[in-house]
This record gives sequence, structure tokens and C-alpha cells, in this order.
Amino acid sequence: MKVLFKSRDPQADELRDVAQRRMRFVFRPIDWLIPKATAQLSDVNGPRGGIDRRLRQRAIPMSNGKQQPG
Repeated sequence: MKVLFKSRDPQADELRDVAQRRMRFVFRPIDWLIPKATAQLSDVNGPRGGIDRRLRQRAIPMSNGKQQPG
């Protein structure tokens, strides 16, 4: 499974490996159905600071042996 990581956060490099490793672990039982997944990290309140990050995950499954567009 290929995991694409997207973020504008300057500290995202520190979290990229953790997010990718966690997604691979969670989807491991069905990774043959999911050739591609995305993880998008965003800061909820912007530059105000604090612990307020959001990680959105999206798995793109195969349908009838073909990857769905998206």
C-alpha cells in the first residue's frame, strides 16, 4: 500500500513517519484491497498555537480488480 502524506505544517516531517507507519499497521489485514491511502495533516486554529492538529485519512479501495478514481 502506498501512503501519500500531505501537510503545510512546518513540523510535519516529525509526524510523517508515525502517520504512515500507523496507517500501514491499521490497514495491514486488508492492504491487498487498498493500493493507495492519503493522510492529510492540518492545524485547526492556525498560528495561535496549542495542540490542535487534525489528521484526515482516506483509503482508496480497489473495485472489481481496478482502482477507483479519486
